[in-house]
Parts: sequence; structure tokens; C-alpha cells
Amino acid sequence: MKHSIFSGKSRRTVLFGAITAIVLLLLPVLNIGAGYFNVYDTAYLDLTPEKLYTVSDKMMRECAFLDDLPANEDGTSAEVRMIFCADRDRLIESYVLRPTYYMALDLQKKYDNFKVSAVNAALDPTAVAAYRTTSLSEIGIGHIILTYKGKYRVVSAENFWYFSQKTPYSYNGEYYLASLLLSLTAYRQPIAYFVTGHGETVYDPDNPTSEASVRCARFADLLLDQGMQVKLLDLSAVDRVPEDCAMLIINNPRSDLRADPDRLREYGYLSESDKIERYLVAGAGTLLVDKDYRVSLETLEDLLAEWGIRLPDARVIDEEQSLEGDGDKGALLLTSYNTDEGSYGYSIYKEYATLSSAPRCVISDTGPIECAYDGSQGKQEEGSFNTEVLYSPFLKSGASARVYEYSPVSEDYSTLASEGTTRDLFAVTARMATDENSGNRRYSYIACGASGNLFSNEILGNASYANYNIFSSLINNLVRSDRYADDALGGTGSTEAFLGKVLVDQTIYTEQTLEKTASHRALTGAGKTLAVILLTALPVAVAAVGTVIAIRRRFL
Repeated sequence: MKHSIFSGKSRRTVLFGAITAIVLLLLPVLNIGAGYFNVYDTAYLDLTPEKLYTVSDKMMRECAFLDDLPANEDGTSAEVRMIFCADRDRLIESYVLRPTYYMALDLQKKYDNFKVSAVNAALDPTAVAAYRTTSLSEIGIGHIILTYKGKYRVVSAENFWYFSQKTPYSYNGEYYLASLLLSLTAYRQPIAYFVTGHGETVYDPDNPTSEASVRCARFADLLLDQGMQVKLLDLSAVDRVPEDCAMLIINNPRSDLRADPDRLREYGYLSESDKIERYLVAGAGTLLVDKDYRVSLETLEDLLAEWGIRLPDARVIDEEQSLEGDGDKGALLLTSYNTDEGSYGYSIYKEYATLSSAPRCVISDTGPIECAYDGSQGKQEEGSFNTEVLYSPFLKSGASARVYEYSPVSEDYSTLASEGTTRDLFAVTARMATDENSGNRRYSYIACGASGNLFSNEILGNASYANYNIFSSLINNLVRSDRYADDALGGTGSTEAFLGKVLVDQTIYTEQTLEKTASHRALTGAGKTLAVILLTALPVAVAAVGTVIAIRRRFL
């Protein structure tokens, strides 16, 4: 009669039998546990020579401010949420997403105010609908969303990498994520300042029922939706534009920027236009202007011309591409989108530009905008080899537009200057300054229209027009950067710190097999040795124990 191993008289038999049973039970438990921790608790070993999955101490120190975020008004903790728009399996499979996902999980373990989640934007688009800058914006599995106190950023996972000919050669995720976090949280909420003192139409948060506030209440809503506070600013009463200014707004001014003639020769004196220019040049500043084409403001127009924007003394009428309005026929213009894929405007509203039946923007009773750089769309800044200013049309008229110049005789805009031509109706100029050491770029912007009522409730509040969505998307883009992280984050050397973690071997990736090869990347050197040891140690140990047990039971 055969006996169970547990019924033998030998204590050794019972002991070895028990060990065998325990080992067999532990193997599946360890296997499941290892898989769980690898996915959910980042319990992994970084075997890449570039240390792609190891968050540097510099990154942890750079993000220490996450522990000191001011609480919400109700006293609850203000959290930064990082939302990946794909399932966890997809995040781990993709070489583009995987390092950023693991980095985010490491930060979540370190900082209580930083939370990471993953949603499948393809299967559940409503889960990310609140973060679309326009109603047609697409958010897919390759996007990452960061949110904080109503503000948010939607970025592509590819932005965390440097590419050359569609092949990744460096991972710069630490620098990019830290920059996003610093910009998103800011230590103070960024503010949109309405410039006052020149008859502007402004929204006064301390007097929201005033006539001017009521006229641009929808514009204030748009700014608040972008996570900004709204305040007033009298340039003549301050030495400089406040540091927390995310955007200066000059909306429908009736008189010019001021300067004290008695102080012009005074050392250190700054006129209002000087203060604006210093604000734009010093950092990532943005100036938004809407000036009535009928009002001549020499100082303001000179400032705009220096930045590439000319405002002709003219009016645009288009009887074919217009809507019926209260004013003259052809004055309520239907604008066209710039369909050049390389243009700035297209990058903002491409979801609309690619649809034949897309909603249109309208601009009422407006003048044209021109590039002030004759024969060119940009210029190198004088005295600098790494700073340039570029002009970009944003909204244009139809091809049937007519331009009328001012006639001193009739004292109105009755002189036909050109007809059957497309004219710019809103434009953006960008000043791009490149740091010589790090290669990082800082952008300052001026965005300008010549209507005077572009941001009125009648325009922004009409759901039949696309103005609210388009200008929300534009402003979101213009004010996104207000501080950058340490250039050395994730760097592999002092001379190429800004490149992040440079890949040792780029040939393992090809355009056709990026996803396939990345998840099966070959290990080299010590990494390969360690991997072999880890992968074989457990099976060898089990086999050795089994052999010893078999020998001892059979021969001893």
C-alpha cells in the first residue's frame, strides 16, 4: 500500500514534502504579485543604460514645491492630477508613454498632492471631454492631461522626447514635466490685466454691473475658463508690469499710451509703452490688443509695428462672405481659416480648418492687419543672433473682400484701395529668444485685431459663431509658459544637459517597428548579466531543491 509523503515515519520526508508543497504554492503567488507591483507600484529594476525609468534626485528636488501647494478655498488639498489617455497595458507597451508613466508613478509615491490616473480616451471620450480647448479638439491615447485648480494642459507624449527623422534619440521627460508643473501651478494664480486709463472697454471684477463690465462679461468668462484671474492695471501708477501677469489686454482704447514729456530725459524713466515692451522682452509675456481702426493711436501703433503688426487706416467690406448685421452691408465678415499646415493659426484651429462645414468666426466692422516687415514674415532682432520676431496671420477675410481707405474729403472710408483680395483680420507675432547654452526657447506674443468690438458679448456670446472656442484655444496657447525648470534635469552631461537622457543605441528603433522593438529592447553589458541572473535564479533554485529532495528520499 502506498503512503502519502505526509504519512511517512521519517521527519525528513515530512519536512521536504512540506517544503515542496510550499514552493509550488508560492510560485504562482510570486508570479502574480510581481506582475501586480510592476504595473501598479513601479516595483521594477531599471536595466536601461540611459536609466530611462529612474527619476533623478534633481527632479525630486525640483518638484518639492508640490508639497507646499496652497489649499483650496474650502480648506481641502489642492492636487495636481496627471491623466494618461490610454489603458495601463498600453502605457507599459509603448516606448513613448512608458518612461513618462513610470516617472509619474514615482512622483505620486513621493508627493501626496500629485495623483496619477489612466483612462481610455478612445473607448470613453467623455472622460476627457472637459479638457478639449475647442469643441472639435481631439484627445487620443497619445495625449497626457495635467490639471490643477481648474487649469489644465493637454500635451502629446511625444513632446517628452527629442526626435531626429522620426527616430527618438533622447528622452527629456524630466525637464518637460517639471516645466509643465511649474507653469501649471505657478505659486500665484496667473492674472489677465485689463489696461485702463485710455478709455478702454474693461471688465472690472470689483464692479461687475458697470456698463463696460457687462459689455465684456463673456470675455471675462473666457479668461476665467483658462484658469486666470481678472484685474485692472493702470500703467502710469506702477513701475513695471506685475510679475504675475499672464496677459496684458488693451481692449478698444480711445486715447494713446502716455508718457510724461517732462521726464523723458530722466534716467530710469519708463513710459507706458516702455513698460509694455520690457514686460514682453523680459519673459514669456503676452499682449492682446483690439483697436478700432477709426481711432489713430500713434504710440500704440508704433509699438505694434516694431513687433511686426501694421494697422492701416482702412476698412474691410465683403458683401459675399458676410452675414446680415445691424451695420453696413458686408461689415459682419465671415473669416477664413489658414489651411497651411505649417502655419501658427492652423496649429490652433486645425480641427475646424479641416472640416468643410466647420463653424466660422465673425469679425464686425473691422480694419485690415498687415505685416510691418516689408517683403518678409519675420526679422532678426537687432543686436542679437538668436532672437527673431515672426508674423503669423490668424484669421483672414474671404477672397472677395474690398479695402476702403479714409477719405479726408468725405471724412469717411469711401476710397476703394483694393478689391477681390484676401486680407488678414487678426494676426499674432511671436518673439522667439533661444538660450545659447541650453538651447531652450522663450516666446513672447502680441495678438492683434482692428475691430474694437471683437471681444464683445454679441460676438463671443453667440453660439452660432466659433469665436469663443477659437479664441479660448488661442489664449490657452499664448499664456501656457511662465517658468522653466532646471536645464540640467535628466541630462547626461554638462555640455548636453538640455538633451535629457540620450539613447545609447538609436538603431534599435525604426519608423516601421517603433512599438514592437521598444518593448523587446536588447540589454547590454551588466544589464544583460543581471537580467539573466534574475530570470534563471528562481527556476534553478527550485530545480536544485527538487533534486536534493529526490536524492535524499531515494538514497538516504
